Amino acid sequence: MNLTTTLRSFLLLLAAIALGCQDENTHEMEGWYSMEQQVFSANGVDRVMEHSKQYKVYTEEYYSYTNMREDTTASFGFGFYTYDPATKKLVEHNLFNTTLLDTASAFDLLIEPHASGYKQIIPKIVIDGVPNRLVEDYTRINFTNTSDMDGVWKLTEHYTIENNDTTRDTRIQYKIFQGGRFMWLQYFRDAQTGAPKKGFGFGEFQLEDGSIVETNQFSSYPSITGVPVNLQLDIIDEDNFTQTITSDSNGSISVEKYTRMPKRSNS
Repeated sequence: MNLTTTLRSFLLLLAAIALGCQDENTHEMEGWYSMEQQVFSANGVDRVMEHSKQYKVYTEEYYSYTNMREDTTASFGFGFYTYDPATKKLVEHNLFNTTLLDTASAFDLLIEPHASGYKQIIPKIVIDGVPNRLVEDYTRINFTNTSDMDGVWKLTEHYTIENNDTTRDTRIQYKIFQGGRFMWLQYFRDAQTGAPKKGFGFGEFQLEDGSIVETNQFSSYPSITGVPVNLQLDIIDEDNFTQTITSDSNGSISVEKYTRMPKRSNS
């Protein structure tokens, strides 16, 4: 082997190592998390928020969180993110949340990894005109399962069938499957009153022949929390599926059609 061939081989090896490290760092945040503590600091005073429950997930490119306070006020957010492992700076780009809806906005976070998860820091957030420093501490929820459903999905069509009558509505709804767990969030307006409605769920799922069983462990709908729900599943192709829910009470059928969110690197 001559010098040129040896050098070329060495450079290829370095490139392969660099690509491997880049991939590992890119997905450093990927996983499910449970918020343990939320602390606001202003004018030298810390306020610990102990009555707020929140779960968060990062996929390769997207993030989502669901939150509910003790007074049952529900909120959520969904979007895509970028992360620099060298500076530990993470930027969340909003696609939809309960405060800003679909207004384009970005939130700069500083990440402090620790043994059981990470802390995220927003150095300056203004509340009632007062600058605050917000620190949220998260614990990682371990998972090892994978499935063909894993991914980020957006609702494209929803309708219900009751007594042979079909009713369609328009709603914003996202769903994430990853590692045996799922998270969904929805926003729509009541057909009768026009009032905004919002809801979410987080839990575990199991795939069975032609169906999926979901158990919401944390949801803004108390009636479905802890109750296994069997959904008929029709996987059209790798980027589209339909789920159908039949009501046990009145036999009505709810149909939801989803398409996979595109990879940001390809869009």
